[in-house]
Amino acid sequence: MLSKQGWRIMHNDDLLISQCLKARYFPRINSLKASGGYCPSYTWRSILQAQVDVIEKAGIWRVGDGRIVNVWEDNWPPYQNGHKILSPKPPNYDIMFVLDLTHHDI
Repeated sequence: MLSKQGWRIMHNDDLLISQCLKARYFPRINSLKASGGYCPSYTWRSILQAQVDVIEKAGIWRVGDGRIVNVWEDNWPPYQNGHKILSPKPPNYDIMFVLDLTHHDI
């Protein structure tokens, strides 16, 4: 149930709870990247725990145009063990997002 609320907060910016939580805990990032912050409310701690348990472990990104999906940190490749890139990021490698994989000059 809490993971469903977390999903609603991520995708419905017009909800009052979404606006309140976003203003306090994650004003410049999306809710999946947010931390507990200083003295988090019981509601926010519960939603974060549900996100860790359900969304982050079992969910994968719908890549779309690839602008916000981080190649090295997000769960995006299907059929990959754990839905993450397993190899470490090479040094001096400037590709960060999936979009960069298709629009990178070689």
